[in-house]
Amino acid sequence: MKIITIEVTGRIPFPLDMLRYDQCAPNGGHDAEEIGRSLARERDEDGKSVSRTVRLNCYRRSGPTSDRWSSFGWTMNIVG
Repeated sequence: MKIITIEVTGRIPFPLDMLRYDQCAPNGGHDAEEIGRSLARERDEDGKSVSRTVRLNCYRRSGPTSDRWSSFGWTMNIVG
């Protein structure tokens, strides 16, 4: 099985169910922390939600599902 690395970017809370659905895990500690910050709904100094980019390793045989990420308000790009 090939591991596919993706980056997802969004402003709203991270869609945790996508980890299960696309069989992904954070690429490293920084990425896990970004997911946590997203779930905590951290805001910038103007009170706006902060855009987050998270790198994930996906193990789903048919590959990650960009349309499903989009349905949660997150964009997805394959990086490796």
